[in-house]
Amino acid sequence: MHKSSVAHIREQIALEAQAARLALNGYSATAQHSIIDSKYKQIGMHLEELKRELGEQQALALVVDILHQDE
Repeated sequence: MHKSSVAHIREQIALEAQAARLALNGYSATAQHSIIDSKYKQIGMHLEELKRELGEQQALALVVDILHQDE
């Protein structure tokens, strides 16, 4: 996988995580859960793609880093 592909997946994960965090501040509880669940499922799919390209440890480290950027 080229660096640009990893960068694209990294950006997608960041966007999914941001959308999940934004869902915490609006909508009803049911809608929040549905949106957050959907976003984290997408992040999981991106993680699996990164694992194939980077290996499990590097992929997990990258996703954890992305998820903790805004804390």
